[in-house]
Amino acid sequence: MEPEDIKKTVDEVIELVKDVPEPYRLTAFQVILQQRLSGVQPVRPGTATGEKEQESWDTELPIDVEAFLNEHSLSIGQLKRLFVVHEGGIGRSYDSKVDTSNRTDAQIQLSLLTALEHALEGRGFAFSFDELRDRTDDLGIFDTRRFKERYLSHENLFNGFDDESNVTLSTDGMVALANLIAGITHE
Repeated sequence: MEPEDIKKTVDEVIELVKDVPEPYRLTAFQVILQQRLSGVQPVRPGTATGEKEQESWDTELPIDVEAFLNEHSLSIGQLKRLFVVHEGGIGRSYDSKVDTSNRTDAQIQLSLLTALEHALEGRGFAFSFDELRDRTDDLGIFDTRRFKERYLSHENLFNGFDDESNVTLSTDGMVALANLIAGITHE
């Protein structure tokens, strides 16, 4: 490969990963660049080699979600236990998997899974407090007096409390999300 071709490939990969959340940007860049330079077909999340992909997502996964799955060794099958894809839309099927016996834990779990849902829709690993208030109310775990306090006691999981309409997951939040997915999908 000529130096000009390498530069062009690097520039293309930089453009591809610019919207990937910071904790996964370097990993996504390295994986994609290595694949492009070696001519190897991309390995899909949840497969060891990409040769025998057993499960696939029914729409194209956003690159930040692919990087997240690869980084944490999560599978498409695990996503399918939490979400359904129908006619390009994504529906949640995880509400019954959220443990509502502890309101704080349930609220944090809903936050993490809602951020994943938004990421699957191409909106990044983020959520709004208004949406979470409604979701916790729907599940009967909303506590007016302690709602925001519960987030502040887990502030290491989140970024952006100043903008309640766009709270994002921190690096610790991404790890907590991966652990939650593994735990509730029993893998």
